[in-house]
Amino acid sequence: MTGTLGELMADPRAADAQRSLGERLATLRHMAGLNQAQLAAHVSYSRSTVANTETGRQRAPIDFWRRCDQVLEANGELVAAYQQTTGPTHHQNRNSYALVGQPRWGGQEVRSPSWTTSLQDQALAADDEARAAARFAHQVASGVTSTVAMEYLEVAVCGLARRYVSTPLFDLFSDIRGLRIQVFTMIDDNRCPSQMRDLHLAASRLCGLQAHVCLDLGQYPQADDLARTAWLCANLADHPGMRGWVRALQSLIAYWDNRPADALNAATDGMTRVHEGSITIRLSALQARAASALADRPAALRALEAAERARERLRDDDKTGGLFVFPQAKQETYAGTTLLTLGCPALMRQAIDHSRRAIAHYETAAPPERSSGDLCAAHLDLAQAYLRCDDLDASDHELRVVLAQPPTQRTASIRTRVTQLADRLTAPRYEPVPLARDMRGAIDGFHLPLTALPSSGGASHRSGGIAH
Repeated sequence: MTGTLGELMADPRAADAQRSLGERLATLRHMAGLNQAQLAAHVSYSRSTVANTETGRQRAPIDFWRRCDQVLEANGELVAAYQQTTGPTHHQNRNSYALVGQPRWGGQEVRSPSWTTSLQDQALAADDEARAAARFAHQVASGVTSTVAMEYLEVAVCGLARRYVSTPLFDLFSDIRGLRIQVFTMIDDNRCPSQMRDLHLAASRLCGLQAHVCLDLGQYPQADDLARTAWLCANLADHPGMRGWVRALQSLIAYWDNRPADALNAATDGMTRVHEGSITIRLSALQARAASALADRPAALRALEAAERARERLRDDDKTGGLFVFPQAKQETYAGTTLLTLGCPALMRQAIDHSRRAIAHYETAAPPERSSGDLCAAHLDLAQAYLRCDDLDASDHELRVVLAQPPTQRTASIRTRVTQLADRLTAPRYEPVPLARDMRGAIDGFHLPLTALPSSGGASHRSGGIAH
């Protein structure tokens, strides 16, 4: 530490300013939704450093404040305040002082000593600096992750992202959580700047996958928390594509949490951060679906057209693959949902065509790319569309396809779609229709509780597939 408690106590006004600065740090940390351990991991300092600095027991170096400024997006506020509270260390046996200036908080002016040190003092200071430099070199040398470990991490994250598309969530949950914890530990221990960017990118991806876990379970507040951490890590990695993907994730969470305006805002913000890759298609499709939920037909149709144009321009995509790319089949699913939600009879045939194409794409895809969740979503959209066209037999056929799927594929979004269909079947016009009663009865059996996941730190049900 740069200042001991004893040195701060020697000048009460400096101590007050230091405590005020620590309190401001704690306030910004709380606003960012981080605990002390999480902030420590992001700035590569120990939790005790964060705790002691917040209470004024420790005066952290300027590097600490620079990192906190970046992580907490304080726009230089913390560094500026720190610089106002620093100066040559105060010792009680010195009595010549020079005004340093007002601290940012605390209301007391801080004075620091200005004296001429002796040659002996300078020699001792030089020795201290040399020892500090040696300790720093040792920390850096011991805090570099091996190339093999970094390569393994990239492969592992890619593998999880690809398996997530077609593998039941129960089979992946522990792997995602375990690797995310491992990456956080690597960030906490690592002192190599060139590796920190890759580690933060991996952390962002893994937090994003965990957010999807919570989303699929219908645990939207927990999904939001994890998405915010994914956003923080994407910023630390300075990765535009990941920033866009996290905004897409936040739009998805808001949409299924019945916050369509937030969903539209998140997708729109994401579009300002990326200019290539299938993420641009994903964000346009999310804009379209959110706009349709807000009954904004012109905006929804414009966004669908933008998604089509982005598909035509697509060349290279995210090499991670899996959940981090947006295939043609998923685009068709989103288009079908958008047109269905608009509820315009003139658009219903187009909605049916998009949903049918989505099903055809997924049924002919290779098994690792076959998303059971997206298939269920498209079948349920078809069931809704046929019902609006008064084709009850066709609607029942599509519903039965979904009801036949195992419980591990019944994500929260699929359950929501089934509930929406059930609500339409309660209309008075269907009350005397035997087939409609049979469909309602079948849906009642669909809503059974899911089996618990292993201890998750937030997720608590077994599920499979992905939110759509």
